[in-house]
Amino acid sequence: MMKLLTLVQVSNAVFKSAQRNCLFLLLALLPAGAQAQFQFTTNSDNTITITGYTGTGSVVNIPSVTNSHTVANIGQDAFQTNKFTSVTIPNSVTNIGPFAFWRCSSLISVSIGTQVVAIGDSAFYECGVLTNLTFPNGLTSIGNNAFENCSAIKCASIPASVNNIGSYAFAGCNALTNALIPSGSIGGQAFSGAGLLGVTIGASVTNIMSQAFWVCASLKTITVDTNNAAYSSLNGVLYDKNQTALLAFPGNATNNFAIPNGVTRIESYAFYSAGITNITGTLCRWYFFHIDYRKRE
Repeated sequence: MMKLLTLVQVSNAVFKSAQRNCLFLLLALLPAGAQAQFQFTTNSDNTITITGYTGTGSVVNIPSVTNSHTVANIGQDAFQTNKFTSVTIPNSVTNIGPFAFWRCSSLISVSIGTQVVAIGDSAFYECGVLTNLTFPNGLTSIGNNAFENCSAIKCASIPASVNNIGSYAFAGCNALTNALIPSGSIGGQAFSGAGLLGVTIGASVTNIMSQAFWVCASLKTITVDTNNAAYSSLNGVLYDKNQTALLAFPGNATNNFAIPNGVTRIESYAFYSAGITNITGTLCRWYFFHIDYRKRE
């Protein structure tokens, strides 16, 4: 009986050792991204907010479930200044918090889950090499400065579900050449300094804040859907619906411009940094236009 017991004890020890070895082997075979370590908090509704990341992998796949709970939020500052090149946000996530990926200078590609409805302020601020970006169809809000100075983004297809684009949201996006904005409100300087060649304003856009397309030196035309109730365009220039207020003049439009007779108001900075050399019309007084002083010399 003693010999049998010893045999069983030895067998258990060997079995446990084999288990450890197998586990070690499996972990070794996993890609670096799969070994990522996430810090998190459990919310009152038993969902998870990711609050930090301590992994070193270049590819990060955020889990949809952690500690047996659904991952619903990416918290403020959670991944800021990390050096990974790619991140996948699962479909379980609904909110990306402020500064979540702030200054992730090596981030090239981000896959945003289909259930994300809000991208917080400065969430991807100065992710300078970020090029691949697709928004989910249910997205409703893009925060202030959310993609400011993401100078490599070439395309940002904004879904019709978005009802708010924050101030400076795409400012300084030098590679962004076209913007189609179907609906909602466009914040002040939302696209200022972007490399836009053309802008299309959809029928459901309700509010365009001052200087939304400020200092877009390459911008040639702004086109507004004829069914829009608040805004209109004529020859690439942005007006209110009745064309009594001139709101924005494209920075790279014609060198000669005649202000339409029906215009009674010109928005501050409407012509700022425009390359125009000759303006005619009843409102042609320089202090209405705020053209860059260097161009008035």
